[in-house]
Order: sequence, then C-alpha cells, then structure tokens
Amino acid sequence: MQRFGLSACSFVINAFICNPEYWHFICRRFPVRGADPVLGESGAAFGEHMRSMVRRTLWVVLLLGLFSTSANADAIPVGVLSFDNLNPTGLAAATFGLDVLNATQPFGGSLIATQLTLSNLSLIAQLANGTSQLVPLLATDGLGDFSSGQAFAAGDVLSATLTGTFAPLGVTLADGSTATILSTFSTTLIGASSGPLQDGDLVLFNANTVPANAVPEPRTLVLLILSLAGLLLFDRKR
Repeated sequence: MQRFGLSACSFVINAFICNPEYWHFICRRFPVRGADPVLGESGAAFGEHMRSMVRRTLWVVLLLGLFSTSANADAIPVGVLSFDNLNPTGLAAATFGLDVLNATQPFGGSLIATQLTLSNLSLIAQLANGTSQLVPLLATDGLGDFSSGQAFAAGDVLSATLTGTFAPLGVTLADGSTATILSTFSTTLIGASSGPLQDGDLVLFNANTVPANAVPEPRTLVLLILSLAGLLLFDRKR
C-alpha cells in the first residue's frame, strides 16, 4: 500500500503540478466570468483559478499520502489440517479421518511461542456423492489436537473446510517480540491430485496479525508536510 501511495503521489505531481499543459487545459476547459477573449482569462481571474486548482491538487496529494501509510498483516502458520489413514498396518480395512494439529503446542514448530486454544471449530467435508457433511471433532490430547476418528472410506472426501477461533489474541513470537492476531481462521484441504483426498494430504492454517499503524517513509512524510504547508499557505492568502 505504501508503494501504491508513493507512485500515485508521484503521478499527481508529475502529471499535474509540474505540467504546464495541464493548467492551460484547465483554464480553457473551465473559463471564468470576465475572461479576456485573447488570453482566455483576466490576469486576476487566471491567478485565482490557478490557486484554486493547485489547492485541489494539494488535497489529492495529501489524501494519497495518508492512505499510503497503511500496513499489511502477516500470516503465521499455527496448525495443520490433514487426512490420515487410521489403520496404516493393513491388518484391517483402511479407514480415514481428518486430524487437526495445534502447532503452537510445545515443540510444535510454530513461530508463535504462546500456545493458542482452538475453539468453535467447524469442519465441513465435501463428499464424492455431491453432498456435504458436518464432521464432529474430538480432542485427542491435552495439547490442543483434534480428530474426527474413523469416519471415511477411501475416495469418500473431495475436500474439507475448517473454521474456528483463537485465544489468546495477544501472543509472543519465537524471536521474543509480541503481536496481536485476529480471532478467526479458515482453511480448506483439497486433494493433491485434484481428486478425492488421500492419506497424507494436508494444509496449514494461519493466524493473521493485526496491522499496526505504519510510520510513513521519509519520502511520504515529505509529501505530506509539503502538501499540508501548501494548503495552509493558500488558505492564508485567501
């Protein structure tokens, strides 16, 4: 967003403020009363028109500079949704389940050091017969992991969508810094072969950090100061 703001401000300055053809076009397109038939406008009217257009352009630059200070959020992986064979030994018919791994548990590997609680979980499976099924999830341990248990046969599931909420929202990262995350998450598991889900298919789900108020870059700050100063100057002369 900052790059967009800077590019837009540069475009406004180069295409309008520093372009005399723009001002001639404006004065021909919007003549004022009492204009001279040769010059198009009287000197006083022309000056007033110029000041008005500069003032409007400065407002555009100021607004673009303000919008350019927005920041982007970061997505940090915190868990895994997977489709697993629950009878891998082959001693019984293969049955499959959907499992949720909380990667913020100790030694789970997430960049978020604070262990998150996953709540309000909703898992919906799209089945090969064209229907959808709400899949219940049961806690499998005290570390925040869940499983559907032996719920499906091979080829039954085309995709699965998991939604839920996080707590707490204020977290510590692995590097010792802190962040605030959004409360909700969503992820969809699709087969790697574009067919039914197979043993070992998995997808990550993320915690999205809340964007902090960004500090304007020096160039953006200069544009803001100059445009604001220009507006104050024009208002003072009116």
